[in-house]
Amino acid sequence: MRSYIAKSYGLVTAGGWGYCLNWAVDRIREDSSPLVKIHVVRAGEKQARVVAELTSEGIRLIPNGRYVSLRKLRGANGKR
Repeated sequence: MRSYIAKSYGLVTAGGWGYCLNWAVDRIREDSSPLVKIHVVRAGEKQARVVAELTSEGIRLIPNGRYVSLRKLRGANGKR
């Protein structure tokens, strides 16, 4: 099973694709965030892959995105 994580300059949320996509759109509209990245991770993995970037111009899907450590996504202590 896959989970998605959306991150925008210190704010992080996790859930399904639709939830993360809606959260990202809200961040761009309300907070004027210039960029929101959506990552995908599977159960048991320690790294998440970037699958999409959202800006005010639209959505850019990334088929072979880079991997990011889950500790880095959640913060320094890994508890976010």
